[in-house]
Amino acid sequence: MKQPVRLFSLGLFTASLIVLILFLFVDDSKKNVENIPNDEMITALQADGYRVLSESEYISLSVNNDKDKQEAEKTEKASAEGQAEDNNSAEKADEDKENKADEAEKEEKTYTLTIKSGMASSEISDALVENGIIDDAGKFSKFLKDKGYDTKVQLGKFKVSSSMNQKEIAEEITK
Repeated sequence: MKQPVRLFSLGLFTASLIVLILFLFVDDSKKNVENIPNDEMITALQADGYRVLSESEYISLSVNNDKDKQEAEKTEKASAEGQAEDNNSAEKADEDKENKADEAEKEEKTYTLTIKSGMASSEISDALVENGIIDDAGKFSKFLKDKGYDTKVQLGKFKVSSSMNQKEIAEEITK
């Protein structure tokens, strides 16, 4: 009984060695992967009906989609409020005049933001607060970090204004 068990274990050991040698020295995974140039890959994807966008095109597309959603929500709110406002239209007209007067007092400020190499998003936020473009540097820095804009900030000079919202400013400095 001892002899057959030894031969069986020797056979398993030999088979394991053969499999190990084949695994280490014969690598089929590299042979199956082809290096396809980007241009050929893009044309192949487009031929299959896919659309290929650059990062900047994707960002501007997502911003436009967000703007469309916001405009649709505003129109829905306006139509719902329009029905409720029939009774109070005179009061609303007075409030609108006051709001327009307040807006006239609050002038739009523009600033050319210069972003240099190594500048942190907190420094950018501080510069925008100092020049009256945004109100809260902490909120803007948090917005940049939460939405992933903090890693995409570009070097250069950018025109920003106080009428722009956080997303528009972020889009401007990440172009």
